[in-house]
Amino acid sequence: MTSQELRAAIQAVLAGKPVAIQQNASMGCSIKWKPGNEPE
Repeated sequence: MTSQELRAAIQAVLAGKPVAIQQNASMGCSIKWKPGNEPE
């Protein structure tokens, strides 16, 4: 995520709007996802 994408996401949250950027699965780490919340 770039700083511009982060700024846009924060502004959307503050305005009560949905965040347009989709979350991608991290590569090379051991993040565990709750069943049903896994990225596609």
